[in-house]
Amino acid sequence: MSLDKASGKIHRIIDPVVNWTCNFGMYALVVMVAAVVADVLMRLLSIGIPGLNEVQIFMMVAVTFLSIAYVGVKKGHIRVELLISRLSKPHQVIASIINDLLGLAVMVIIAWRSVPYALNCLPQHTALLRLPVTGAIFLVTIGAVLLSIVILADLLQDLSELPKNRRRSSLLFTAIIVLVIFTIPVWLHWLPWEIASLHVGLLGMVFMLALIFSGVGIAYALTFAGFIGVIFLSSWPAALSLSGILPFRTTANYFYIVIPLFILMGSLCGSSGISRRLFNTADKWMSGLPGGLAMGTVGACAAFGAVCGDTLAAVGTMGKVALPEMKRHKYPDILSTSTVAAGATLGIMIPPSIVFIFYAIIAEQSIGKLFIAGILPGILITALMMTAIFLQARKIPALVAASQASRTTFREKLASLKGTLEVILLFVLVIGGIYGGIFSPVEAGAIGAAGSLVIGLVRKMITRQNFAEALQDAARICGMLLPMLIGVGFMGALLAQSHLPIMMGDYIVALDVSRWLIFALIVFIYIILGCIMNIIPAILLSLPIFMPTVLALGFDPIWFGVIMVLMVMIGQITPPVGIACFVVKTMAGEDVKLSTVFKGILPLWGCMVAALVILALFPQIALVLPNLMHGG
Repeated sequence: MSLDKASGKIHRIIDPVVNWTCNFGMYALVVMVAAVVADVLMRLLSIGIPGLNEVQIFMMVAVTFLSIAYVGVKKGHIRVELLISRLSKPHQVIASIINDLLGLAVMVIIAWRSVPYALNCLPQHTALLRLPVTGAIFLVTIGAVLLSIVILADLLQDLSELPKNRRRSSLLFTAIIVLVIFTIPVWLHWLPWEIASLHVGLLGMVFMLALIFSGVGIAYALTFAGFIGVIFLSSWPAALSLSGILPFRTTANYFYIVIPLFILMGSLCGSSGISRRLFNTADKWMSGLPGGLAMGTVGACAAFGAVCGDTLAAVGTMGKVALPEMKRHKYPDILSTSTVAAGATLGIMIPPSIVFIFYAIIAEQSIGKLFIAGILPGILITALMMTAIFLQARKIPALVAASQASRTTFREKLASLKGTLEVILLFVLVIGGIYGGIFSPVEAGAIGAAGSLVIGLVRKMITRQNFAEALQDAARICGMLLPMLIGVGFMGALLAQSHLPIMMGDYIVALDVSRWLIFALIVFIYIILGCIMNIIPAILLSLPIFMPTVLALGFDPIWFGVIMVLMVMIGQITPPVGIACFVVKTMAGEDVKLSTVFKGILPLWGCMVAALVILALFPQIALVLPNLMHGG
């Protein structure tokens, strides 16, 4: 049997199983929301239901590991293809084979080591409901085994795509590279000089970045680099033990439950027709002003950020609504495309924001305070963008004339608010509940997801089909993002043993230079990271290194979280790689050049840089509301 036929046969067998297990992950998400909402309602009624937290944690493990194989089938694991995409086809195939082998090694080790860990935990049960811990750990095994099979099928497919006339030499070259990578701890020990633990940490970071930029999935690269580093600094048994324990302990964390809850909230809102109603309302209020439709787009993007929290989701959703409308009103492409690209980045600043959640997890800060800290900076950036668009539009006679023809009365403006009442209510309920100390972020996420579902049902916009699609989308995103947190755990073990972050922070603090010069360097690094990769990996890769330095320099961690998000927002629209600009160009059609989008983005890019300077000079803009909060 040929390799491609073997790959196809494996996929035909495993794909239905993967889809079936993903469905259970979706049901686990529903149970999680229901458990949190029930917990909140019973608490408000002063009635306790013991053990609901235990159910939620078990469902978190189920959501993650019953969906990771589905992500593998859909080729959804996040990777950086900036360099690999420039290689020739044969070299891309070789890189894919190497990547498959590394991913396969990671998942096989996790599946293998999770079994003895589960067996060792046989006597353990949860405190209240007496749920067997072993059952939840075996979910890790199931997910890792299924994903291993999916990767094996992909590996066979990639091997079949090697050119026949170069297959033997290509396989030999691939085998040598893989052998070198897998034996790093061995040949490093053979070196005639001793390598300090600090240098091992630096080499581990370089190795991890090399894997990432060669196209290895970021979760795999983090895990594998950390695993190799722990072997070198400690031992094989220590690294293998970590592989069994870490995947379960990372996901069986109550505070991580907030991630799938807010993801589900955004997915349900995307299915409820909210984006079009927000756009129509913003358009009505900005009518009569030159560039009012573009200004309304920015306002709608900011409002959509209050229920979404992701740049690419906002680009896709708002672009479908705004680009055709601006084209119909004869807005120049240079203005319409740049408005959508820049406006969509507001979704990661306006709370609730998935980015702030990941920052809070890695930096060990309050999710609630970070959410609240993003409100005023988000309004500031929105106002700056609207001002820039207004000034540009005044110079375009056609837009000035169109603004006079599209004036709406104050009564019409008020009437348009009817379409946004649900969003306002949802925002006040979720963010107001966090601000007032009524809900924890986890509880607010569940209330937001349940509220989004109720809004969609009342509006008759959510059907059984798009409800299932929203659940599947949320489970898929969890399967993409949460394995990266496991990888961060492996890298964290390496960095902790090497003492790299603390020693680097001490070294930088000892330098006789202004802390603002160090701040400017960090700003530059984050902008570059935002250019070349998704924001979540950018945070996961850099924050464990930079956070000790930021704290040692005396910067407020809540303020720095806002600054960091703004820096990556800037990176997402910065030429030549700004990812939001690429997505908008694709949506706008082949007749719109990428250079047109980049040219139009410059004034709005300048608005973000101006906001960065303002927040650096006046940090209280970000801190005043968090400092007034009840709880966190």
